Amino acid sequence: MSQEIQNSLRSTDIASRWGGEEFLILCPNTSLNDAQKVAERIRKAIEAIQLSCPHKITASFGVGSLQDGQDLSEMLKRVDSALYQAKKAGRNCIRVEPE
Repeated sequence: MSQEIQNSLRSTDIASRWGGEEFLILCPNTSLNDAQKVAERIRKAIEAIQLSCPHKITASFGVGSLQDGQDLSEMLKRVDSALYQAKKAGRNCIRVEPE
């Protein structure tokens, strides 16, 4: 999974484990619309992983953008909320945090 994430990112982007089964991906100088496209590209790549067992891997995403003057911790809370909305919506989807 981590290889598929790395393959979907630019050299300037940063992916790291955030906690538990969550990852945080930072995409500097990226619009919210482009961040959604990155998330969708990663979601599709993960969904396409072929395992040696009959199970499938999927990923849910919360996407957000830090605007000038915004507090980072507050933005992360909104993105986390979007992630849980994606999980509640049936998983394997993307939700965008409200700005």
